[in-house]
Amino acid sequence: MELTLTEVIERSKGQLVTLTGLKLVGVTRAFKDDLGWHVWAEMLELSRVPPSADVLAEYEVVLGADGSVLNLERKRTRLRAEQAHQEST
Repeated sequence: MELTLTEVIERSKGQLVTLTGLKLVGVTRAFKDDLGWHVWAEMLELSRVPPSADVLAEYEVVLGADGSVLNLERKRTRLRAEQAHQEST
């Protein structure tokens, strides 16, 4: 049985936390293509005071049809106060 988008996101969130050891801030996008499910999420890499100076990292995880991780890549980092990077897909 094929995974639903909700199942894919929930699995990817847990796997990101386990694999990186970082706190999940939020999922920013998810889609499926020929390679599998792609889920992009922001993780807290460094907590600072004030929180607007926190360092966030954007990760992409690719999951297979069964929910297993096929690829994990850190794409970029930014300060929480900086505007999130927008890409057209």
